[in-house]
Amino acid sequence: MLGCGNFGGIGSAPELFGEGESREEAFALMDAAWAAGINVFDTAASYGGGRSESWVGAWRREREKPVLLSTKVYWSVTGDPDDRGLGRERILRELDGSLGRLGTERVDLYLTHEPDEETPIEETLRALDEIVRAGKAGAIGASNLDGAGLEEALETSTRLGLARYGWVQNEYSLLRREAEAEILPVCAREGLGFLTRGGSMRHAMGSNVISTTWCRPVYGHDVDIPRRFTTPATRCTFAAKAGCSVIQVDRRMLGEVAGGSAMSDLASIEGLASHPRPQARRAQRMLPESSHR
Repeated sequence: MLGCGNFGGIGSAPELFGEGESREEAFALMDAAWAAGINVFDTAASYGGGRSESWVGAWRREREKPVLLSTKVYWSVTGDPDDRGLGRERILRELDGSLGRLGTERVDLYLTHEPDEETPIEETLRALDEIVRAGKAGAIGASNLDGAGLEEALETSTRLGLARYGWVQNEYSLLRREAEAEILPVCAREGLGFLTRGGSMRHAMGSNVISTTWCRPVYGHDVDIPRRFTTPATRCTFAAKAGCSVIQVDRRMLGEVAGGSAMSDLASIEGLASHPRPQARRAQRMLPESSHR
């Protein structure tokens, strides 16, 4: 999965709209990602004030590549601090805006970007169920959710017969491992996919381990990797001695913890070109349809 959070901005921060990668740089990164076997692009309505979605959509049309699309809702596209949340009308409006920028009638995965303490979870889930039934999203999920919030959402969907969260996207890296305590056990028990964003890992290592999916086996350099690293420098030193890249070390480490394979969203084209990939086999469908229980 390629994270597109720096296309035309730095995440959802309004003061940084227009920063980050330029359109040309974003296109070059998407070209390199596709060539490396990556066929899921992850963005959000608010990334770069809508630039990220627009550029992903333009690249997809111009290159005619069937990448799967994941996008998110919560923060404002314009930077308006009062225009945020997960109310029904806002979700429906924001999804239509995302579909327009992406140039598609359907996204493969639609995620809530943040929890909304001011909106009942039932209202949010009914809106998400509505868009799934309308065929505008293949699957739904949540980002930045804690264990209690995830459990409440799953229980509410089951009780009301609504589409359930099929995926969770939380920060998870060798530097931030809180997901191991609450989120990963629920994902394993309920059969949910887990997508990670690296956050602090990106700043420390110049890369962002963004996707850890629940699939086996873990691929990568076959070396005995210590269970814990205390600093980025420790991992760099180990990678040099083992004759592998730091990304391979991180991926193997996360794979051992999460029981899955990790793919990387790298900060440069050179990083993508040098990043080892699994055997070329594009998934026909990496994102399962939302289930109703």
